Amino acid sequence: MNNQRNTLKNLFSSLIGVIRSLYKLYPFFVLTILIIGFYFTLGISRTNVYTAFSIVIILFVSILIYASSKRFGEASLSLAAGILSVFSINWNPKLFIAFSITWLCFACFSIMIASIRIASEVENIMRMTAIKIDSNNYKKVEKKLEQIRKNKANLLVSPIEACRAQLILAYNNIPISSFSTAMNRIEQLKVITGLEYKICTNFVIDLLNLSKEILIFNQCFDKFFILIRDSPYVPNEMFVFIKRTKYYVLSGDYTLDEYLKKLKDKLIKGFNLDELERTLMD
Repeated sequence: MNNQRNTLKNLFSSLIGVIRSLYKLYPFFVLTILIIGFYFTLGISRTNVYTAFSIVIILFVSILIYASSKRFGEASLSLAAGILSVFSINWNPKLFIAFSITWLCFACFSIMIASIRIASEVENIMRMTAIKIDSNNYKKVEKKLEQIRKNKANLLVSPIEACRAQLILAYNNIPISSFSTAMNRIEQLKVITGLEYKICTNFVIDLLNLSKEILIFNQCFDKFFILIRDSPYVPNEMFVFIKRTKYYVLSGDYTLDEYLKKLKDKLIKGFNLDELERTLMD
């Protein structure tokens, strides 16, 4: 319940932030939308109550279609067709009740089918992960994986993404004892950088391989994060560079601290990534 409240609070905060940012960039556009919304509300208030509710339902469905498909043309066509249909019917209580019940049944069954599909996919991925970790005791491992997934810090990674991240960790031979810390770090990276969970997961795996121990990993993560934050390159470029050059640490050419210090010093001096890689080879 607390997670749901926090999620709704974050959602409304994000919505307010988006509106404020949009107003700063396009104040005329925001004012136009508000005026249209005002006249739309005024028009609905003077319309037959059944017609008004039907229009609201059609509008809501069209917004959902656009949110899921990202296709304005498809959403606008569904909106136009729905509104034309609404105004072509002489609504009465019986027709409205039949329409509402039909739509609610469709919505409930659609949500139920989608939930079953997601739950089935999550279960399949978790089973694959558990078998990879310990094929003899995979049921116990599944319970551990489920507990780890539910205890994630922000719950901003979807259930399917979280399970797939666990699968990637398992196939890279990361011990299950490190999964909880790794999942929290993956979420932090995904939220802060906006990159896909696969990229964040692979970067966390690279750091786990470099640091070997969880305590060292946490310290290493913080240092690398500061390095990436202060560098003139986007996070994905730095992730690729670290993946390409991590072998200098794994092979023993540099200790982890020496590697980090060299990266920091050269980046401060303005070396580009190709030049930096050449200095590591020397």
